[in-house]
Amino acid sequence: MRKIGLVGGISWISTIDYYKFINKGVNDRLGGLNFAECLIYSLNFGDVQDKTWEGSFDLLLKACQNLNQSGVDAIALCANTAHLFADQLQEEINLPLIHIGKETAKAVNSAGIKNVGLLGTIFTMEKDFYVKKLEEH
Repeated sequence: MRKIGLVGGISWISTIDYYKFINKGVNDRLGGLNFAECLIYSLNFGDVQDKTWEGSFDLLLKACQNLNQSGVDAIALCANTAHLFADQLQEEINLPLIHIGKETAKAVNSAGIKNVGLLGTIFTMEKDFYVKKLEEH
């Protein structure tokens, strides 16, 4: 089984959902006592708030580098807003970064949906990083 790294803590509540649904998905596929092999690097969201989102790239990069050194095969960011830096992080780490916008676009396309709505933080809604990724796919 491949090992996934989760960059969480932004917020810890969304991290729980990622952890739960990833493990449920693995168990639904494999059954029995099979669950995901994963590592969570949980950031202190207070540090992100202190630096502001625009100034938080180094915090997210450090988390990704730590997970990379721990032997994960791919990384997921456990918050929409963290994807502000997804493309930049992908350039810096030598691992696949699972982009929520790309994966959402795949699901939307496979369902044949033409118009979608996006709910998010004010920051996510004001910036174009998420919508751009949806449009690319």
